[in-house]
Amino acid sequence: MKKYLSVYEKIKNEILSGVYKAGDKIPSKRVMVDITGFSEITVMNAYSLLESEGYIEARERSGYFVCEID
Repeated sequence: MKKYLSVYEKIKNEILSGVYKAGDKIPSKRVMVDITGFSEITVMNAYSLLESEGYIEARERSGYFVCEID
């Protein structure tokens, strides 16, 4: 499994299981880099995929937040 997919799956599963609820802020890219030990590019790819699928949204100068999931 590609590294970015493991980050993607981890956050997606945490959102779907209720660890993160709609409106919650998820860890910043830099914090996730520290947690996983992966590069910032890897984390950025995972966050981009989560955003494109509607799980999270980026808010300028604020971070990433969980979207309302139907």
